[in-house]
Amino acid sequence: MKQLFSLAAAACLTLGAFAQTTFNVDMTCAPDNVDNLFVTGPFCGWCSNEDFNTMTDDDGDGIYTVVIEDLTGTVEYKYAINSWAQQENLVNDMVNGATCAPVTDYSGYANRQTEAGSTTNDYYGTCDGVCNDAPPVDITFQVDMSQ
Repeated sequence: MKQLFSLAAAACLTLGAFAQTTFNVDMTCAPDNVDNLFVTGPFCGWCSNEDFNTMTDDDGDGIYTVVIEDLTGTVEYKYAINSWAQQENLVNDMVNGATCAPVTDYSGYANRQTEAGSTTNDYYGTCDGVCNDAPPVDITFQVDMSQ
């Protein structure tokens, strides 16, 4: 009986170590008009925002968090906004030598990875926190040629 209890306790501790994966993402580099932010990946069939994967910023510091239960192994993931209206693009970071999104073809996609039971601290749309994915801006130059 003592061995059975020890085995059950060890199993609970092992499962507990992988039961919660915490995703944190700093939204400093994100586009405007974020109504909902979520983490997704093969672990949920690249699902859209649902109750379990929608991220929140309860303290208003710009860092959104969600804890997902029962993930195992190496977890592939990415962040997306407003029911897939937008998603982070890390291809340019990976082409430039970054390592934050190792699941990539270097042209169409670049997805992050973490171990189940860990805590991530990411920046939306960038590997290093530098906001380099700004949309193009039109600039108009005017020259007075009357002289």
